[in-house]
Amino acid sequence: MRLLVIDPSDETRELLVERAREALRQIGMRKVEVVDGDLTLINDEGSSELAIGALLGPGCFDAAEHTTQLFRGAHPNVPVALVLDNDVYADHAVELRRIISIRMIAIADIAQIAAFILDAEQQASTQPGARNRGIVSVVHFKGGVGATTVASALASCWARHDLTVALVDFDDVNPQLTEWARAGTSQRKAVSDLLRQGQVPNFRLNELLHPVEGYDGKLVVVPQPERYQDSFHFKADVIQGAPSVALFIDSLFDVLRDEFDIIVVDAGRSWGISTFSVLPLSQQILLVTDDDGMSVRRTLDVLERFAREADDDDEFDLSRWSLVLNAYTGQLLSPKDLSLEIEEMDLFPEAAMLYTLPFSEIGRQWGGPGQSFYDLAEPTVREGVEKIAFNLVPFRQEADEPVYGKLRKQLQKFIKP
Repeated sequence: MRLLVIDPSDETRELLVERAREALRQIGMRKVEVVDGDLTLINDEGSSELAIGALLGPGCFDAAEHTTQLFRGAHPNVPVALVLDNDVYADHAVELRRIISIRMIAIADIAQIAAFILDAEQQASTQPGARNRGIVSVVHFKGGVGATTVASALASCWARHDLTVALVDFDDVNPQLTEWARAGTSQRKAVSDLLRQGQVPNFRLNELLHPVEGYDGKLVVVPQPERYQDSFHFKADVIQGAPSVALFIDSLFDVLRDEFDIIVVDAGRSWGISTFSVLPLSQQILLVTDDDGMSVRRTLDVLERFAREADDDDEFDLSRWSLVLNAYTGQLLSPKDLSLEIEEMDLFPEAAMLYTLPFSEIGRQWGGPGQSFYDLAEPTVREGVEKIAFNLVPFRQEADEPVYGKLRKQLQKFIKP
């Protein structure tokens, strides 16, 4: 096994190598080899083979976002952390975490380095060669905020970058994804049939899947049943003699994990059994709100109540939650205003991600075959979708040359006077 140390500065790289070796000694992982180098190490497949994790050194700071993008694109399943000079860590770690969704470590803190290595080693041992990169659930507490638009846009983005994606439609009230995919009668009847049985055998999975036109088989939809009486079962146990929909969901995701890189769930607006069943299974949960002040306050109030009253801590483990401000109505509420609302409620962890999806009149017209919000929107809006998607599940992409000093300017947006 190898631990990568990447830093364009020889001086700080040498110091970090010493700290990493001391951390390995303290936790008794003497057989882990430390492989260090400059940024060329990122694309060195030989050195990266069998890597359990990577430490990006202090010399990467000015181009940290670019360097992280390069590494995660080349090695999406290898855990990575950014190691900062002590003063930079003290001043900027929390703000920097909001820009780059990776662990931040102070170079003097050997305990943090050791904890990262142990977590990386555990991830490598529990998920050897796993193909699936996780379940991403998109939820909302108010209809019309664009949650389905976000779900389909993210799924489309990943599919366009050569990942295989299963998009699951749990919206029993407005099955927009099912209609967008032009799901056939046979698939929708198969969902009803297996929903009544409470399980999805491996050999029957293909009966549920409907490929979305224009994505070369990379994107499929698991549709809603044809009849609302069956669809309503996703909200409550109403089909006489049928097992709980929770059993169907557990079985469905078990077989989907073996076949797809990413599973995206449009949880819908009903907040019934299906939603509460999928939350503990999700590695990432996106809560979508539009940019109307009343919507934001209502969304945060409802989330606070749900989290406070939940019987299962896994359902509302807010370290897995992020907030998406969808500029659906046109910029009534700024990201800064939303950040203040969140800080006042003290609901999310300090390092929680707040994403902004820019307004797009063209993108709002999505719905035709092979045309998602991501496919239609302006380049700047597409970049917004790509940033969210890449932070959640990295993919290989062409990266621009690093712009040194750019990150310092970005940090100024978050630093309080």
